[in-house]
Amino acid sequence: MISSNALGLIQGHLDPPLSKVGQEQAEKLADHLKTHQFTEAWSADLLRASQ
Repeated sequence: MISSNALGLIQGHLDPPLSKVGQEQAEKLADHLKTHQFTEAWSADLLRASQ
């Protein structure tokens, strides 16, 4: 989650970092995804996609 999402704002292609809540969500998702095998993965070129 990024701060503008929490405020209900549309951010378009801005590149704000993840909020603390977003970082916590990403960590939980990473733990969950460790149990899956992937043959491919895609990612956005935004800062928050690599945090």
